[in-house]
Amino acid sequence: MAIVLFVALAMLAALPFIGRWERNRNARTQNARLAAVFRRATSDGLVSHRLWRYRLDWSFDCLTYTPQGDPSATGGLELCFAPDGRLIETIDRSSGTAHFGELPEQPSLASLRVPIHDLVRAFAAAGAFHDPRLQGLKPDSLSGLPIGFDDIGAFHYSKPKQRAAGP
Repeated sequence: MAIVLFVALAMLAALPFIGRWERNRNARTQNARLAAVFRRATSDGLVSHRLWRYRLDWSFDCLTYTPQGDPSATGGLELCFAPDGRLIETIDRSSGTAHFGELPEQPSLASLRVPIHDLVRAFAAAGAFHDPRLQGLKPDSLSGLPIGFDDIGAFHYSKPKQRAAGP
């Protein structure tokens, strides 16, 4: 009986360590997925001709890009950011089936972070600041993303931005 009790107590004591190990393992896997989709979506810049639309949501804001080499495909790669600029969710729809990378429950575990001024510039390029809900907000005065809307799932379209020809 003492051995059974000892084993039960040892297993109980190990649970927090196992939980932490699993959380960290999942965070590494998800961060790798997030980074891979981010690299594909922004291969020609955060603001590019492939930037297609935006979504202002209740817990994160998203930018959607057409896949590289397929300008006719809309909604291929979606990047969602927490208010502090951490990439917390990606959706890759380029193959016809959606593949997710996500850490929205624990955004502090997200390792990829984009400066707020770069993200605000991208949302402005996608037309987000013409949205009536952002009336009066000036992109250069924001210290975080304009999160907190109740239109879960609604996308707002904009025309793809043409990149200026460089020298």
